[in-house]
Amino acid sequence: LHEAPVVADRGEGRRGGVVGDPGRGKSLLSLDLATRLSLGAPWPDGQPNTHPPSCTLLLSAEDDVGDTIRPRLEAMGADVRYVRSMRGLFDAGFYKGFQLPRDLPTLEKAVSDTPDVRLVVIDPLMAFLATGTANSNAALRALLATLQEMAERLGFAVLALSHLTKASGASP
Repeated sequence: LHEAPVVADRGEGRRGGVVGDPGRGKSLLSLDLATRLSLGAPWPDGQPNTHPPSCTLLLSAEDDVGDTIRPRLEAMGADVRYVRSMRGLFDAGFYKGFQLPRDLPTLEKAVSDTPDVRLVVIDPLMAFLATGTANSNAALRALLATLQEMAERLGFAVLALSHLTKASGASP
């Protein structure tokens, strides 16, 4: 895995999300998709993947690339050359975590710099949101609309993962 820019094929962009309780396999599902893309392998439903091996760009706030993500990808048989990771940015010599919507131009550049990104995974979405965005439905909708426009224009899919809120300790 590389902390490096990646890029997308030109084509039709999509966005989607996976929401569920912590520990239910959302991240593993995203790594399964990244593995299939890296190999040009069929989809889980058996449908053929009509693209050659392609890149996935991971924004993962909870799992470490070296001790969790890469070993999982290797166990799944992924070609890890096609999986990239972005965590944060250096600005004026200081590290700052990746934050949406502030860093949308950086994400767009990362996707535009390499011709084979088909999927961007944001895991979990809330960890990468600015406070004002996370607490405002209007700001979140605007961000998602901007991400969708970028995905359509540059030809990649966006998969955002999210945890359910725990209310009263009961599982929904």
